[in-house]
Amino acid sequence: MDLAALAAENHLAHLTPLFDAPSIDDPARRVRDTITPAVIDNAKIDGKDLVLNYTVSHRALWYDAALFASMGWAVPTTWAEFTALGEQAKKEGIALFAYPGQKGPYYQLWNLLYTAAKIGGNQVIIDIDNLAEGAWNAEPVKQAVTAWTEIQAKYGEKSHFGLDHTQTQIKHLRNEVLFYPVGSWIENEMAKDKPAGLMSAARAQDSAGANIITEARFEGWYKELFDYGTAQTNAVMAGRITPERFCADLQEKADAIKNDASVPKQTRSR
Repeated sequence: MDLAALAAENHLAHLTPLFDAPSIDDPARRVRDTITPAVIDNAKIDGKDLVLNYTVSHRALWYDAALFASMGWAVPTTWAEFTALGEQAKKEGIALFAYPGQKGPYYQLWNLLYTAAKIGGNQVIIDIDNLAEGAWNAEPVKQAVTAWTEIQAKYGEKSHFGLDHTQTQIKHLRNEVLFYPVGSWIENEMAKDKPAGLMSAARAQDSAGANIITEARFEGWYKELFDYGTAQTNAVMAGRITPERFCADLQEKADAIKNDASVPKQTRSR
């Protein structure tokens, strides 16, 4: 959703009175004090409280813990362990990773960004959101894109490019794929097909503690950039462009938006 465009056209209500109102469960506390802090951070457009996300999702690489236990596999914690597991899985006829298909390339764009942030810290994503000079050409971004294109080339299935995201997710749930990049909404989205015993995403958050990455905000701030990034993700994962070309193209698009005075600019610091 193009939140910045909606804000520019005055289609969004000011939510500060709501956030400062007494909460229903405890009138002694304001609404803003009872919800996840990230919700308040994400409410800002042009410095005003204009957005209220009604769910909190966790985006990550998802796997079947029961399958890992049955195969005696440990969840990899390093890239070397990840690729080594890919070799083991290949012998069992299981793909290490599934590209999100026709309708979900942005799942992989998120995955590229979060991998870059794991390499270079959350500031990598903040710089991209802030249209900082050279943000898309930063070394962590190049490393992340290169790493995932290599994974796709060596361990991915070309047939996944022709599937929609739910078809790919069914393959994941059937243990034809080890890891799939998606959000915690998959539990409801695939309710008819999911196996029993799914672990709560809240457990993953609790385990992570402060070791988390924030979402990329440019998705709602600069929809043209996000849509272009989605298309370029498809191209780079299919091998039609190089990781270097991907980063250069995204940087060029980001610079064009930065220099376009008609586009309202947003910033964040955390």
